[in-house]
Amino acid sequence: MQRALPDQPVAVIAHRGAAGTRPENTLAAVNEAIRQGADWIEIDVQETADGEVIVIHDSDFMKIAGNPLKVWDATMNDLPDIDVGSWFDPSFEKERILTLRDVLEASKGSANVLVELKYYGHDDQLSARVAQIVEEAEMVDHTAFMSLKPDQLADMQATRPTWSAGLLAATSVGDLYQYPADFLAVNSATTSAAFVARAQAAGKKVYVWTVNDPVQMSQMISLGVDGLITDEPARAVAVIIHRTGMTTAQRLLLDLAVVFGFDGSNRGRL
Repeated sequence: MQRALPDQPVAVIAHRGAAGTRPENTLAAVNEAIRQGADWIEIDVQETADGEVIVIHDSDFMKIAGNPLKVWDATMNDLPDIDVGSWFDPSFEKERILTLRDVLEASKGSANVLVELKYYGHDDQLSARVAQIVEEAEMVDHTAFMSLKPDQLADMQATRPTWSAGLLAATSVGDLYQYPADFLAVNSATTSAAFVARAQAAGKKVYVWTVNDPVQMSQMISLGVDGLITDEPARAVAVIIHRTGMTTAQRLLLDLAVVFGFDGSNRGRL
């Protein structure tokens, strides 16, 4: 899908792929996100018992396969037998766990990849292994990293100081913009115009999650965010295109309504 960008480009970041219409973190979700026009594919990665980096959010396979096996106890030999698509819809019964290499290969030339490093206490070599895989895939310039844990983020930054790395946070309250990160990924429900302005003044991009409602998407764009993390990338693309078709005056009125809370969102709070 072709995109028409507004004056200030906003990245469409597909949360676990197109997770609104496909089982999360699967090849089906990655391919659909690319088809829908996502700029970035956001995925979660962990290490298996035999040191492979695989794509999965939770610490076990219960949600996506009804299997209590812990990721750190699993080996690559276990994965072909684990159906990670049927929980979403029986038509996806052939979906299997991806490796980071799989996602990089599928995205190369079509989308960037945002890798969330998941740490459950069994991932001592995760940063180094991810870095090696990205380099081998020749995707360094098209990959970024983030983590909920500042110490683990610092570990990745120490591993590859020049790579783009961001802090994932449950709230935008406080002095997050003071963290040594290239971008902040924050909860859209707590994001304000003041926070976005402060973060950007500190040289950081602001991505908001998880934004699936088109009205909220437009509100976030009016606040000046740099990216929308969404389960519905096609919807985000459509909102961006719609806003691009507005006149400068129309967009200004919309932005003012959001920033000052005239739309009912009260997003102008500090």
